[in-house]
Amino acid sequence: MKFLKAFNNSAALVEDDGTEKIVLGKGIGFGLKKGQDVDQSKIERCFVTTEQSNEVEQVKEFTAQTIDVTNQIVKLVEPLLQAKFSDYQYLALADHIDFAVTRINDHIDIDPANNNWEVKNLFPKEYAISKK
Repeated sequence: MKFLKAFNNSAALVEDDGTEKIVLGKGIGFGLKKGQDVDQSKIERCFVTTEQSNEVEQVKEFTAQTIDVTNQIVKLVEPLLQAKFSDYQYLALADHIDFAVTRINDHIDIDPANNNWEVKNLFPKEYAISKK
């Protein structure tokens, strides 16, 4: 797997057997130059890019911190839910986290009472896990 481009320290574009992929993982893009081998032990998530996909553009928007937090949450939640996050679910969670951080940084307060009851009652298992 050859390094092509870093989006940030936790996201990089690589080439693997002629296929472009986006790899995520703590420090995955740090200090690498184009053509160097990627440390595959650092890869926590991998997306295969296609001309129709917008994963590249979406991942470019995320900070390294958002990717790291998303990876931590997925590692915690998957065993508790006994489920594997799809690429779509992973990106949706990362987008949700990124937007929450943006709202916090912009001092936009959203009252949790607006959806707390709904989430708690419609998704009790997920709500209990979210407290962790």
